[in-house]
Amino acid sequence: MRTKFIESELWIKAQDFANELTSHNVIEKDLTNQTQISQEHVDNNKAVRNILVQRGVKPEAYHLQKT
Repeated sequence: MRTKFIESELWIKAQDFANELTSHNVIEKDLTNQTQISQEHVDNNKAVRNILVQRGVKPEAYHLQKT
């Protein structure tokens, strides 16, 4: 049970980190339209996911456990 709690906390923080990166980059890159902001969000989510995978965390496996 402890492992699931740690994974859920990690997953929440990873999503939050990707969102914060997007917020930061919207300002830094002066992104103004929805398409630019959406692409930035997708790019940040992919980057965070890649970090998790490189560190041995499998986001898909956790997501499947929750449903």
